[in-house]
Amino acid sequence: MYCCTNCFRDPEIKGIIQGYNVSGNCSFCGQRNAPTYQIGTDTNLSDLFDELLDAYTTEANLPETFPKDSTDLMKNILYFKWNIFNVVPDCIYRLITSICHERYSEQPELFEAPVGLKVK
Repeated sequence: MYCCTNCFRDPEIKGIIQGYNVSGNCSFCGQRNAPTYQIGTDTNLSDLFDELLDAYTTEANLPETFPKDSTDLMKNILYFKWNIFNVVPDCIYRLITSICHERYSEQPELFEAPVGLKVK
């Protein structure tokens, strides 16, 4: 699967993708002949996202006093609170679970259940 620069707003991620000097068709947003990244070829993008994902935990692991209105699905948090993606939440879900496929297989609840920022 391939994602492209059009899937992202973040200049660092766009720069990483452009650095591969590969053009193709995006498996996610449908952009044709765009700078693309073949998911799974290395860990450059998954390492970046893992750092962000580490800041969150599932609602079940949050203190009882944690405000419920501060939790949401990861795809919505990434769409509404971070300016990383240029696609809708359902596409973000497909992208993030593909890019971070190892993390998803180990911790699917982080992507599929409400999460919140870890409390220190």
